[in-house]
Amino acid sequence: MSEPKKPALTRREFATTALLSTAAATLVAIPTPAQTPATPGTSALAAQTLSPQSAQESDLRVSTILSLYPDRFSAGQKTDLHKISASTQQALDHLRAYQVQNSDEPALHLKPLIEREKKPTPLSNLVHPAPGANKL
Repeated sequence: MSEPKKPALTRREFATTALLSTAAATLVAIPTPAQTPATPGTSALAAQTLSPQSAQESDLRVSTILSLYPDRFSAGQKTDLHKISASTQQALDHLRAYQVQNSDEPALHLKPLIEREKKPTPLSNLVHPAPGANKL
């Protein structure tokens, strides 16, 4: 009998490699504050509505997007990108503030906030008895 073939790459090695490459890509993509391009009005907008840590995260998100796609955005689009990032950061901060325990169950279904009117079922879908079944 032949022995089973040993795979060239085990699942554990694959997971470790994937984790390390993702972490390395994240660290490479993070610019230092000296490299972050400063746009006028952006930090003032973020500073008014966000905490310093949240404003830094928002600016980091924008600088990462701009470093990945340097030629795709006009000046107006960059301003809009900063506004979108700041509003997204507010939503993230609100979501992160929610306390969750390990014993909390997941939500299994979505319950809509607005109850909508249900459509009546047409009568043609109902099962009708065969003609002559009621005749005795």
